Amino acid sequence: MAIVTMPFGFEVGKRQKNAREGLMKLQPHADTLITVPNDQLLKIASPNLPLDMAFRLADDVLRQGIQGISELITQPGLINVDFAHIRQVMQHGGGSLMAIGIGEGNSKALKAVEHALHHPLLDSISLDSATGIIANFTGGADLTFMELMEAMQFLQEQTHGKAEIIPGVITDERMRDRAQVILIVTGVGATPVEALRSPLPVQQNMPVHPPAQAVEVSTTIPAEISATDLDLPAFMRRRLH
Repeated sequence: MAIVTMPFGFEVGKRQKNAREGLMKLQPHADTLITVPNDQLLKIASPNLPLDMAFRLADDVLRQGIQGISELITQPGLINVDFAHIRQVMQHGGGSLMAIGIGEGNSKALKAVEHALHHPLLDSISLDSATGIIANFTGGADLTFMELMEAMQFLQEQTHGKAEIIPGVITDERMRDRAQVILIVTGVGATPVEALRSPLPVQQNMPVHPPAQAVEVSTTIPAEISATDLDLPAFMRRRLH
């Protein structure tokens, strides 16, 4: 599994060319490619954000994507999600995405799912074509069984019962009156890496590999981010908001 960022649109020329060539070379060595388009960050960053802070924001999105997937595998929970589950969902095929959402108060698990699905980076992606979903919830002791069932039923309704949904639950006492969900969804979004290929002919002696899956990644970032916020780890910022 590889997670990479793509250059901003204004980074024309050699940087764009190197990024595309790098993706093509990385593709044969990864089961899944998760790409973070830097241009999409403009939708959530403050218009007055300095250039150096914009690059730091891009790095932070990359970090959160890696951290989110790592936590799925490494953190023990009431219902565990391991690497086999993640790989099982990824092998369903089609485009994929990852999203993180936060919910508070009553029905907090459902609110977390809705937040993840309506994050600006996802442009309100529909789950109609989803083939597989991992929904990993984190909450305090006040996260109830009924709240989880409400959120899972919502996901089933959104996919019309056609997607394989694998739930996970982690207890974290610091999440009192709040719930977080990490969604990994296959069968939606993303542009295949083949679309980035150069029109130049490929050397005949190059080995043929099955294409890796292109994936979009999204993380929970406030609608406007200040330079001060970027000095704090993401999990601390979530607790402050």
